[in-house]
Amino acid sequence: MFEAIRESFDAQSEIGDQLSGQERDSLSKMAKEANEYWKELKADNLEAIRQANRQVPGVRWPAPNIILIVADDLGYGDLGCYGQERIKTPHLDALAAEGVRYTNYYAGSPQDAPSRCSLATGLHTGHARIRGNQPIVPLQPEDCTIAEVLWRSGYTTALVGRWALGDADTTGAPNRQGFEYSVTFANREATPADASAKLLLNGRPYDPAEHDNAQKAESYPPAIVTNEALRVLASDCPRPLFLQINCPLPSAAVHAVPGSTDYDAEDWPAAQKQYAQMVTRLDSEVGRIIDFVKASPERDDFMIFFTSDNGPQGDGIDPALFKSAGPFRAAQGQLWEGGIRIPMIVWATQNERSDRVDDRPWAAWDLLPTLAELAGAMRQPAALDGISQVGLLTSDEQLAVVEVEQTEVIVDDQTEPADAEATEPSVEPQTDLELEEQPDLEVEEQRDVAEVEVTQVEVEPVVGVDGLPVHQYLYWEIHEPAFQQAIRAGRWKGIRTGLDGPLALYDLAADAAETTDVSAANPEIVQRLTAWLNAARTPSPNWPVRGEP
Repeated sequence: MFEAIRESFDAQSEIGDQLSGQERDSLSKMAKEANEYWKELKADNLEAIRQANRQVPGVRWPAPNIILIVADDLGYGDLGCYGQERIKTPHLDALAAEGVRYTNYYAGSPQDAPSRCSLATGLHTGHARIRGNQPIVPLQPEDCTIAEVLWRSGYTTALVGRWALGDADTTGAPNRQGFEYSVTFANREATPADASAKLLLNGRPYDPAEHDNAQKAESYPPAIVTNEALRVLASDCPRPLFLQINCPLPSAAVHAVPGSTDYDAEDWPAAQKQYAQMVTRLDSEVGRIIDFVKASPERDDFMIFFTSDNGPQGDGIDPALFKSAGPFRAAQGQLWEGGIRIPMIVWATQNERSDRVDDRPWAAWDLLPTLAELAGAMRQPAALDGISQVGLLTSDEQLAVVEVEQTEVIVDDQTEPADAEATEPSVEPQTDLELEEQPDLEVEEQRDVAEVEVTQVEVEPVVGVDGLPVHQYLYWEIHEPAFQQAIRAGRWKGIRTGLDGPLALYDLAADAAETTDVSAANPEIVQRLTAWLNAARTPSPNWPVRGEP
């Protein structure tokens, strides 16, 4: 029965272009009815679906509830667990102490929209739909997201917070990209300081104060995002949950956090105090989520992924005071490590391990296949740049930097809290909320997961010394203010401007700050990385590059 319904969607997609308008309308109506029936089957037969999916080898069962928290412009060095000495982040530090902290995790881009696109679609910026902040391009129907894959695997999918991949009236709207429920900002440029920021519920105007009396006094957007996330978590949902929380903090819009007196006594410039307040408030908002999860016995199988969209903002903040980029060079918008090396913390309710640090390189575009494997997904896009890192989530190895020499793998030796109170009262959870029955949580109809094809993808991953898959290289490109590419292969990092520009080469194992170009001493490495750069991308009509075919 399940397979027959799936085939009906595939058939509709394949023959739709050959039908008359009336025939297409009739088939569309039939497919819609089948889709409704499929949703009912999923709700009524979830255990049967899970049993079928359990036949997939290597899948973690039971399927976990997954929370993905994405901060805005949070730098690698902004958290205490990553070396921050001045800004207080007790909740995230504790999360890292109870989970796994990754020190070689990368954003999809140093810029907002392309980074979020890479995370959502499992494609690096050489293949992704969105490769820059300008022009504004939404995701298209043929794009496939994490939310779609998990929805098809029986998950309830919800999004709260910022969404930069398509406005409500476009094909990139979250409810057209796999999310059954979404609360987002009407203005994609809204800042966390904008108390008048308008919200959308599933693409329609929404005032949370009209729904929940507890929120009438709340006007700070980051707190509203958390309140909405808690409403979702408190819902009586019979299916596993995927909740993506895009918190608008700390962001480049530096402002005084309402009600905060943190750091008032410090002898810092006003902007520095405000930035520190924003990071600490981010920590407090995440703490509210963590506390709720830990206190929810009915949801005892959670995984929390915490990360950022890109490196820290570089304007108006003295980089020497907080060292927000950690030991790395540059910041948001640039392909140096400071623009793309970001925090990643993974925590699980049933994880017996704690305070583990992992040095293995991976990136935002690995999240789609990773979460898909955790969910037991039977269908994924046909071509991805990401590879599943489920093995990395459970490995106890302290992994060295892996050097890839064509198909050989060479390993180099390397040597490398008290709770804080939130400044705003937390929302009383709506425990009677049901995602699929409450009219104020309107679940949008979802299309079938597209079998996405791209004309060229990254070379197959090789196997690392621990038996886990390893990227031969990680790739980035930016188009603003000029076209640049970057590549990391093991210890080596290369950056070039233009398709035919010279490659600057850095040895990250010896020079993490990228201070010394060693290309002249390593011509073979330069040749290899250049060949990979030339093959790593496909042209984009929205982001043409001078000199490309």
